Amino acid sequence: RKEFIDDEFPPNRKSVGILSEKIKGNIKWLRPPAIKCYSKVQQDWSVCEDISPSNVTQGSFG
Repeated sequence: RKEFIDDEFPPNRKSVGILSEKIKGNIKWLRPPAIKCYSKVQQDWSVCEDISPSNVTQGSFG
């Protein structure tokens, strides 16, 4: 299986802008399944946990 790579936002340092040398050394590109939540209990990463109607608002085009 080939992973998707966005041509306009590739996983490289140029995509995140101008950074100090100290910060550049700390960048690690991860795909969403590899991102772990900071928690005392190991859990899968998610964008939103326990979503509710108040989490969603109408945009300016709707």
